[in-house]
Amino acid sequence: MNRELFNQDRFGLLFRRQVNLYMKSWIIALIAISGSLIFISLLLMTASSGQVWFETFKTLGVIAFFITGLIFTSNSFSEMGTYSRSLQYITLPATHFEKFAVGWFMSSVIYILFSVVALVFASAFAGLLSLLLFKGEFVVFNPFVTKGAEVILAYFIAHSAFFLGAAWFRRAAFFKTLLVMIIFNTTINILFVIMAFVIFKPFEMLSDAQSFYMPFDAFTKLEPIVRNSVFVYFSLLAIVFTITAWVRFKEREV
Repeated sequence: MNRELFNQDRFGLLFRRQVNLYMKSWIIALIAISGSLIFISLLLMTASSGQVWFETFKTLGVIAFFITGLIFTSNSFSEMGTYSRSLQYITLPATHFEKFAVGWFMSSVIYILFSVVALVFASAFAGLLSLLLFKGEFVVFNPFVTKGAEVILAYFIAHSAFFLGAAWFRRAAFFKTLLVMIIFNTTINILFVIMAFVIFKPFEMLSDAQSFYMPFDAFTKLEPIVRNSVFVYFSLLAIVFTITAWVRFKEREV
């Protein structure tokens, strides 16, 4: 086999194979979520004379597609979890990097595109019902806004953790990854609380509260710095997770 790390033709063939394997379940899930959102929106229109349904549609839609995407991400390498299918997967005429790249590309970029399209069409159909049945406004989900970009960024960060879980765990990757994340997050929070007590000594501050204060405008100035620091931290964490997933994936395929 050609030892070239990445070949466009091999990548395309492997991508089409993965689409044939998983796209049917993807489409069923997307249709089920879209139908549920339209049904819930119709109930809200009936209860509120066609008003306020859109905000609920956006919130529930983003949450549903977000969680579903992480579940699909956790199944990116499910073929390697069973003996019969793992042999077939390992012997595919593609490099480790091409298999890894296809799994990442499908569960992140392709899934986001499918989700956005599904939300737009579902909201358009629900908006049409609102207009025709309840004389409401015809509104459509718009992904090209600041909050839409923030949600997509948050998905990429969460995706990196569950993609690592897909490469690391053989079975029940979603639930195992979720458990690890809960333990990790709890541990980090406890460490931060301990550090805060050691560094800032809140009891001493309370006993001398009049000499310790921070003007409101200081918090306003610090807010962008804190937000950017959090963004950088989680972005770096996502990169580390993806690199670790790549290392673990190679180990499993060897």
